[in-house]
Amino acid sequence: MKKIYVNENSQLLEYLFQQDLPLSKSKIKSLLKHRCISVNGKTTSKFDYPVKKGQTISIIPFNHRLDLPFQIIFEDAQIIVINKPSGMLSVSTDENEIETAYRFVGQYLKEKNAKNRVFIVHRLDRDTSGVMLFAKDIKTKEQYQDNWDDWVQKRKYSVIVEGQVLNNKGIIDSPLKEFEDTFVRPHPAGKEAMTEYELVSANEDVSLLDVYLHTGRKNQIRTHFASIGHPVIGDKKYGAKTNPINRLGLHASELIINNKRYIAKTPRSFYKIIR
Repeated sequence: MKKIYVNENSQLLEYLFQQDLPLSKSKIKSLLKHRCISVNGKTTSKFDYPVKKGQTISIIPFNHRLDLPFQIIFEDAQIIVINKPSGMLSVSTDENEIETAYRFVGQYLKEKNAKNRVFIVHRLDRDTSGVMLFAKDIKTKEQYQDNWDDWVQKRKYSVIVEGQVLNNKGIIDSPLKEFEDTFVRPHPAGKEAMTEYELVSANEDVSLLDVYLHTGRKNQIRTHFASIGHPVIGDKKYGAKTNPINRLGLHASELIINNKRYIAKTPRSFYKIIR
């Protein structure tokens, strides 16, 4: 929740437009319409709601009853594709029953029809954002999962790693194995893993890469880049020493599967850090 302290009398929407917020005018209007904004604890959707000096405006990122905390990229009768935010679990675990992408999509579909269901097709790590696909029935789920390796034509990620990557292009080809301490490491007895990358831009501190997965191993991108001395920013587990954008620098930006293309734009923060 973001709090803004009012220092002059005005109207709510006009006052918000004057503030230095990381929100577009259309987004502010949408938040107001969806009752995500309150003044001194009173929620309002009125653009001309009067605000007075000394009051506090509170903004929440979404309304559980009226909105979703992510963008729906595509939806038809069989699937729904979202842009999962960083910090959100794909699905709950035994230890962590917090709000998840699976739960939000399920609620969204059930509001349309109480009989609707949702099924996980693939997962993203909690701190990875981007394209994530769900099925609306068990048959579609099984079709995608059974044919995943044949149907996937491209899995592209936007990745920020520590340090200057010197080669404009490269392939990291080393088998990976998960150990009992939950770490994934390169190991001769591991499963085949291949990661291709292209350098987009770099400065003295970080490099922005387009990364293409040829295999889909757990923590593959994080492990591979850590193994060549360029851990993903914000990835303390795999040796990152910096976290300049307060999140993992890993975003699933494009998925081409079954001859259909789904895109989640690279977060602005990824580009800002390179400038």
